[in-house]
Amino acid sequence: MVLIKKEALFDEILSNIASFLAILILFEEIVFFWFFLLIKFYQ
Repeated sequence: MVLIKKEALFDEILSNIASFLAILILFEEIVFFWFFLLIKFYQ
């Protein structure tokens, strides 16, 4: 029973890390996109 609880907690932590990474990647792409637009605008 304890092992199952530990596994469920581990899965939850992994899914939290995965969603955090997905948000981070999305944010990075948006920042990169605006940076690219600014460079194109100023040239």
